[in-house]
Amino acid sequence: MIFPVFATGLFILLLGIILYFYAHKIPPNPFIGFRVGYAYITKQLWIKLNRIAGLSFTIIGAVLILLSIIIVDEVILALTLISLVIGDLIFLVVYSSRITELELLKIPEYKEENYRVLSSIPPTRLHYILTFLPYIASVLITLTFMNNLPNLVAVRFSLSGEPVYYLPKGASNYLTVRYSFSVTTFCLLHVLFRV
Repeated sequence: MIFPVFATGLFILLLGIILYFYAHKIPPNPFIGFRVGYAYITKQLWIKLNRIAGLSFTIIGAVLILLSIIIVDEVILALTLISLVIGDLIFLVVYSSRITELELLKIPEYKEENYRVLSSIPPTRLHYILTFLPYIASVLITLTFMNNLPNLVAVRFSLSGEPVYYLPKGASNYLTVRYSFSVTTFCLLHVLFRV
């Protein structure tokens, strides 16, 4: 079993199940759900497209979990993962455009009093903070386990997964920490204080 693909499949499977069963409770928003432009036309269309996306994510996740147990070649599995995700997204966009056309044919002649504009949820500071939490976590993890790393750290790999380029422990971690810290600091200052 190849654990990263298994974990990715499990994550996609759980995301699909949540999206399928809670699509009717998630209001149209720019943060959570299948957010293709067609989905914002009506609440019913939002629910329908998110349920279809949840179902397809569930199937893709189950297939990835099964393939991660059966296939042992990492390269083939990685290409399969990428192909499944891209294929699924293409399917969902094409399907959503077709469903939208069918739904728009059902709507009677346009009159302003028959429609209300769907309002979106504006982003809060918590949304931004949660967005940059992985950067903060990467810095903390790097700093915590820096002493446990070998003196040379592999930073570039071949397609087969073999390391081809190494940097000294301090240089590679310095770049990781410096980049993550600068991005996180800039974004958090911008969000919190509107700098």
